Amino acid sequence: MSGHHETTGEEEVLRSVACIYRIMSHDWFAGMFHGLGKYHMPLLLIGVYMHANAKPLNKKMVASFIGVEDVKTARKYVSLGMEMGLIEVRRSPTDGRKELLFPTAKLRQFISEETPSLLTEQLLNEDGMRTTSKDHVMASYVNGMLHREWFPSLPLDVETRRILAPLLVGLYVATIKGETVTKSDAGRMLGVTDARTRARYIGATCDAGLVTVRHRPSEDQRTDRLQATIALKQLVEGELSTLIDEMLATERILGHVTDM
Repeated sequence: MSGHHETTGEEEVLRSVACIYRIMSHDWFAGMFHGLGKYHMPLLLIGVYMHANAKPLNKKMVASFIGVEDVKTARKYVSLGMEMGLIEVRRSPTDGRKELLFPTAKLRQFISEETPSLLTEQLLNEDGMRTTSKDHVMASYVNGMLHREWFPSLPLDVETRRILAPLLVGLYVATIKGETVTKSDAGRMLGVTDARTRARYIGATCDAGLVTVRHRPSEDQRTDRLQATIALKQLVEGELSTLIDEMLATERILGHVTDM
């Protein structure tokens, strides 16, 4: 890592990176969604949950909020959330043209089970003023992570970069720890099970000069292994420099707020 973080110590930096990777690679609402829905639905559902008490999302905001260009696709995800009993749509009390999105009791329950004491709703104090709890600070951090536009310097579309991010950071962590990564491991990092889809994404990292594939290395003739290049190390460290600063800042905030 760059000298900027030397004061934290190598173990502290690795701990922060590992925590970032766990958030990135977590399979939110495991098994409920498939295809690109695995990426878009958590963005939508957690966003609906997070914004309900402040400025609820409206239907027209969804496409830009979850990062899809096609409005029809965004509407499809909202409809899916409604059909599953996770999203409730209400007319705005101040503008009847706007349809606002709110979490149902079912969605609140899912989130409380998915991440205990991590994504709890923002509470109000006795005067009705918003207060900051440790849960909400962490929830805001996770929400920001999910919406991050990863590795903007890569000549790839936003969706592909978002899907590749856990693999790139995972490879970086594995390299630091001296661990090997097989193609099957890469599939798990990407969250894909289809071999052709996995190969396509691995191919994209190879084409970008970030990964090389060691075909049947001599110490293990049964499987190919992925190896991070210097370019991947530099790319990830550039991104992590900001992320670690944000995480350490979050930890400092957590040290000064009270559990609600």
